[in-house]
Amino acid sequence: MHTHSLNILLIDHQTKRKVQLQQALDKLGHKSFAITDVEQAAEKNRYTDVNLIMLATDRPGSENICRPTQVSGLLDLTVIETITALTRLNKPVLLFDERAGDSTSLQQAMQAGASSYITDGLPLPRLQAIIESTLAHFSHYQQLQDELESVRHELKNRKLTERAKGLLMQHQRCNEQQAFNALRKLAMDRGKKLTDIAAEVISMFEAGSFNNPSTTA
Repeated sequence: MHTHSLNILLIDHQTKRKVQLQQALDKLGHKSFAITDVEQAAEKNRYTDVNLIMLATDRPGSENICRPTQVSGLLDLTVIETITALTRLNKPVLLFDERAGDSTSLQQAMQAGASSYITDGLPLPRLQAIIESTLAHFSHYQQLQDELESVRHELKNRKLTERAKGLLMQHQRCNEQQAFNALRKLAMDRGKKLTDIAAEVISMFEAGSFNNPSTTA
């Protein structure tokens, strides 16, 4: 399935490669914004609806944005820091590395936050497929992050409720069901969420200002 037209932020110091990428993107119907300074990325992201960030690095000894001093199997520390900084924009990052990569550099790129890591030159004939794959990886990652955050939120709420029930059981010498019923009744009477009431009960206990709610079954 062909991706709709995208706004792509291209970060590259090498003029020839930058032109090649921009021409290829233009043929694919995408709009690119080329910059050489990573610090400009946030500004470009603010004033254009950027869908994807492309970062290109050179072979060791070449002059580029990251000025790599890589050894075999390792990404330059500046490259890693650049990827990390770009991921704070919450956009997919596609990294092109002129070197022939390996599992170590791939792992480093992924851990830094890159959505895709392409090595050993520019595979321009496959650029559209690479873009779509990058967007898919990023979307899947975002979905996993959302699910993880939901689980964390649910666990936090559960802990609040369990703690509030425990305090009620200890303070009023009631059983777990009675404590839960008391929290639920408070929530219904006050038109609040159960977790909000649980947090309030905990706060009142901590402040020593708790007033007994009904704990009848």
